[in-house]
Amino acid sequence: MKPAIWFIVVLLLLGVSSTILADDQSAKGPEVIKFQMGDRTLPFKHWLHQKKIKGNNCLICHPDKIGKIPDLGKDKAHALCLPCHEVMNKGPAACKFCHYGVISRN
Repeated sequence: MKPAIWFIVVLLLLGVSSTILADDQSAKGPEVIKFQMGDRTLPFKHWLHQKKIKGNNCLICHPDKIGKIPDLGKDKAHALCLPCHEVMNKGPAACKFCHYGVISRN
């Protein structure tokens, strides 16, 4: 999908989800989620992402329901995270950030 289309989709989701979820403290979830990748741990700063997308726009990453994303693994993370990082031109989008040592060891 072209970056312009992703940008439009992200903007629409931001508007819809901010209206639905506003600033609900119960929807915050954990501050940091630690994903295991072999012998490495990838710390995902959940609250930081919520803050950066303003208004707890949970539906961007949780389109079906709030909570743990079912079957979240490499393929789903690549499909979910990379397009947003590329469109917003923020966050890691290169392989090295998650796969080649630019993350914390256990």
